[in-house]
Amino acid sequence: RRSRPGRVPWEPPHRSGARDRPPPGYPTGQDCTLLAGPVSLPERTVPDGRLPVARIDYDVTETGRQEEGRRGRRRVRMRATSAWIAPAMLAAFVALAGCASTFRPALESSGAPLDRAGAERLARSTGLGRLASVKTSDAPALRSQALAYLRTTGPAGDRAADLLTTGFPARTLSVPVLVRVCRVDGRAAVVVVEAWGVPGGTLSRHRLWIFDQATGGVIGAAAFR
Repeated sequence: RRSRPGRVPWEPPHRSGARDRPPPGYPTGQDCTLLAGPVSLPERTVPDGRLPVARIDYDVTETGRQEEGRRGRRRVRMRATSAWIAPAMLAAFVALAGCASTFRPALESSGAPLDRAGAERLARSTGLGRLASVKTSDAPALRSQALAYLRTTGPAGDRAADLLTTGFPARTLSVPVLVRVCRVDGRAAVVVVEAWGVPGGTLSRHRLWIFDQATGGVIGAAAFR
């Protein structure tokens, strides 16, 4: 929009404030150019009969410059803040994801038949993976995750989870690594290999449980260092 000329006398301020003071170089009482934009021209009549005086919001343009400068500074501050917030959030997310990862034991719902000696060999040869370096104090939480996972795998996993819950203390310092449903010495059984450890140590040892699938009774058990 083009500007339009006009003659506007400057009115002395009636109160203190930034908007009552003319900007530097304001042409008071002389020919000047009114800037295009939101200009308010409320009129008031002077009691002694003089011509009405128009008051102009002269700092519209200056205020716009100041606001634009503030916006620019805010954008710079936001970019600078994001530069260190983003890595911090990423690190927190990675740590949270690591803590929230669920341990899932292996499940064989139709495993090959075993005898007692074969079950012990299976227990000794089962790899413990990352559990071998986990502190025993963290075992109860991981055990709960493992049992919750088994309950989502079907009847075989649900039965194994029941057998590993009934009769076991709430803070059992072991985590199931392998569950095999098979026949042991001719009997339908649930074979469980666990990672376990002594208090203050890590889950670096093997333990074997053999449950009767129908009654839930313990057919055999063994622990290995």
